[in-house]
Amino acid sequence: MAEVPLDDFVQHGTVVRIDGPLERRREAMVQDADLLIVMGVGRGISEIVRLAAVRGRFVIPIPCAGGPAVDLHSALVRPGYGDESADTALRTLTGAGVAPAEVARACVSLVDAFRNRTVGLGRVFLAMPFVEAFTEREAAVNALERACRPLGLVVDIARATTAQRPVITEITMRIQQSAVVVAFLDQARPNVYFEAGYGAGLGKPIILCIKEGTDPAFDVQAFEQVRWRDAEDLENQLHARLKILIAERLIVAWPGEPTA
Repeated sequence: MAEVPLDDFVQHGTVVRIDGPLERRREAMVQDADLLIVMGVGRGISEIVRLAAVRGRFVIPIPCAGGPAVDLHSALVRPGYGDESADTALRTLTGAGVAPAEVARACVSLVDAFRNRTVGLGRVFLAMPFVEAFTEREAAVNALERACRPLGLVVDIARATTAQRPVITEITMRIQQSAVVVAFLDQARPNVYFEAGYGAGLGKPIILCIKEGTDPAFDVQAFEQVRWRDAEDLENQLHARLKILIAERLIVAWPGEPTA
């Protein structure tokens, strides 16, 4: 696509130009956006998309632009995951001879079709008791992050919120925006059971982690369980379970990431 002035894309709204260091600009773009349209190439685009998923934003990938958009589109387009007409519309936006305004109009019309397809990309919601009695909390978090990283998954820790909204609203929103829920029932508080149950009600894959020798508060045999001995055992089991979910296309990992 020929290079054109940015303002040619904008028929409504405002063009915002962000100054400052690169990392701060990326954070600001994601923080202030409701929707990201992925076009172009470069590692920077991939980093912005990764930030978008962690922040709960959603993305429309334009595959004709090349680069990360192609891999992202391939990861999102799968049977039963969206509207075929939306996929067809995107593929017809070939680079040659397509006016920027036409691309912009097509993106706006595809927002609803893609909203449910991009939410949860590569995002693991962690439900965990943040209490002193759970002495292995830090080791467990690190084990989950090590299990997720090589699979192209990122961990969303429920405690890490600075949103200016009620906590329960923030938590339920973040569960909605996740691909899978991992819940630790060791020393679990009622909120952990609530978060796991809410995710199950939404049809999310649920993995319950229970330390050997620990009994959950009630029968959870119907859910996937990881009975772990130590941090290494926990990491290995979570990695294997998450890898299976990716292979079965029940969750979507970051495109282009290794799945070892």
